Amino acid sequence: MPTVVAIILAIGVMVFLIQLGEALTKRSSAKARGISDKELAELLDQMASMRRELTELRETAGEHALSVDRNLSMLSDRLKRLEQMGGAEQLQQRLGG
Repeated sequence: MPTVVAIILAIGVMVFLIQLGEALTKRSSAKARGISDKELAELLDQMASMRRELTELRETAGEHALSVDRNLSMLSDRLKRLEQMGGAEQLQQRLGG
């Protein structure tokens, strides 16, 4: 039983050391590029903010496109109704005659 505990403990220590090494590697590579932890955090915040703004812009652009399409469709329907009622001919006669 003690050997099982020792094996589990050894595996746990190895996993911890691997994760610690990865964290230190990331931190040292950022520092090697001359970026402090604070600057890195600010940069990540700015990137997240830009992602949110881009998403909002996409949604707004989509809403506007639908709105324009809906307005064009309504105008087209109104024009068809006028043409069916003979309104276009009457208007031409008034303007031209």
